Amino acid sequence: MKNWLHYENNWCLIVNKPFGVLSQKDQKGEEGVFEMVKTYLGEDHFVDMIQRLDRTTGGLMLFAKTPEAAKHFHHLQSNGQLQKTYLAVTENQPETEKGTLTNYLKKLHNPTRMRAFDEKVAGCKKAVLDFEVLAAKDEKALLKINPKTGRMHQIRVQLAKIGCPIVGDKKYGKTQFLADQSIALFSKGIEFQHPKKKETMRFEAEIPEHEIFNLFK
Repeated sequence: MKNWLHYENNWCLIVNKPFGVLSQKDQKGEEGVFEMVKTYLGEDHFVDMIQRLDRTTGGLMLFAKTPEAAKHFHHLQSNGQLQKTYLAVTENQPETEKGTLTNYLKKLHNPTRMRAFDEKVAGCKKAVLDFEVLAAKDEKALLKINPKTGRMHQIRVQLAKIGCPIVGDKKYGKTQFLADQSIALFSKGIEFQHPKKKETMRFEAEIPEHEIFNLFK
């Protein structure tokens, strides 16, 4: 866990999660980053996972170390003031260099799968993200993504909706599995206001060696 620690102070902790690691223990009992953080801080220490990532993705995850910090982060998150930046490599290039995607997401009968609609349907939740094409090679594109909402599989399903599934994401696109069973989605940056000093704090991770992201280095 210490090798993954990106930043820590007395009220928060940021971990750079490797691809292939769970965020939290699953039904089979395999431990995730949350349990590792609890062990690192001490089992009786308060921990709240503010940002969750799928096993298949990697990058920065934010944890609160105090109830006050957790309240602060959840307030920022609910008001769109907790800024997150992701990088993704898609199988196809979007029709525009940058844009905003707005959809309505709903869980299908399988609770781990979402569907994106253009209009409101019963049981849906609004999902919004901004994207920008940073580079293109052959048919693939490297995108910078700033989600404005925090819905399950939001980036994956919204990009697939416009015909640009993430490389390796067979759940939402006709693409090939990557060698390490990951998908080309990485949580690169987090930005938020300090709870007391009110100054902006920014954190950014280097992309690890990865078979797809290496194409754009």
